[in-house]
Amino acid sequence: MRIAHLIHGEFYAGAEKVQDHIFSGLNQKEDIDLTVLLYKSGVYLDRSPLSEKVKYETLRGNKLLSLVRFLKGIKPDVVHCHSPVTLLLGLFTRVFGGACKSVVYHVHSPAIEDTESKLKNFLKNAIEKVSIFFLRPYVIGVSKTVLLRSHISCENSLVIPNGVPNQSVVIPDDEFPLYLYFAGLIRPRKGFDILIRSVAILGDDIKEKVIVKVFGEFDSKEYKQKIHNLIHELAVQDNFEFVGFVSDVQSELRPKSLFVIPSMYGEGMPMVMLEAMSVGSVVVASNVGGINDVIENGEDGLLFEAGDFTALGGVIERCFNDFFNITDLSHNALSKQREFYSTSVMNEKIINVYRSLL
Repeated sequence: MRIAHLIHGEFYAGAEKVQDHIFSGLNQKEDIDLTVLLYKSGVYLDRSPLSEKVKYETLRGNKLLSLVRFLKGIKPDVVHCHSPVTLLLGLFTRVFGGACKSVVYHVHSPAIEDTESKLKNFLKNAIEKVSIFFLRPYVIGVSKTVLLRSHISCENSLVIPNGVPNQSVVIPDDEFPLYLYFAGLIRPRKGFDILIRSVAILGDDIKEKVIVKVFGEFDSKEYKQKIHNLIHELAVQDNFEFVGFVSDVQSELRPKSLFVIPSMYGEGMPMVMLEAMSVGSVVVASNVGGINDVIENGEDGLLFEAGDFTALGGVIERCFNDFFNITDLSHNALSKQREFYSTSVMNEKIINVYRSLL
């Protein structure tokens, strides 16, 4: 079975981690011949741990002609697209080159909520709708919510949640220092300013104990300056430690810690949420997007209304005051991830989709 994945290739964030886990699983199957085609050159190949293990090709020059040439050369049974632009390329390839047979479209987040630019979101959403209408791909959504928010309704669609590798974790039952973490591409829709404001309103006795370790990079110099200005304005610079990009977030986290996801909108199924759960870290997240499909408030994580820094501060404060049973939340999060959100579960479902299309 020959499978070609068509990805963006410019960045390395949550969706790219999902892709890496899929590629790693497919690459280990003897009956699958995998090729990954990159729409653009960027940081992906530098950041991906699979760059020496998987067959990668970057489209150069005229993207359409380059793609048609590659697909005619490898003759894939399935082309798996991961963004509106790559799906549009798949459509053009079928129309002009006849080199595209069965197509799978993976929806990682709603196109209409992808950036801070309404115009870009409108164009991406329009591209997605037109491409789906004419190409009729098999659609995979990472959550029910992401398909609903994307207004994608077709008979050939399936929800396949993201998965992360299971970890060997021992969750201590005794007292354990409470750590706070944030990870991801730091941009406005991730609500990082909400996290800063929530720390600023903590009582002094708790604030002096709080250190938020931040893994990730800023999407722009302007936003980085804005965030650092806010941190100094609210005098919480001693509460934040910026680590930068790390390829293996899971190895940096501790069980019975708090992993904060203060996103404002646009979440399909955050990989960092599943990575946190896989090590027994307790997710404290805004009640948006596909987060709702995973976290049961008070059972295996804690939720608050998006944009409400007072509510987030209250949750953090109650955790430090032992209002919640952090041990139980940690155990429940770990159990849920292993049962429903592992790479093995995700990849087996995706392979079943491929087989159904042959």
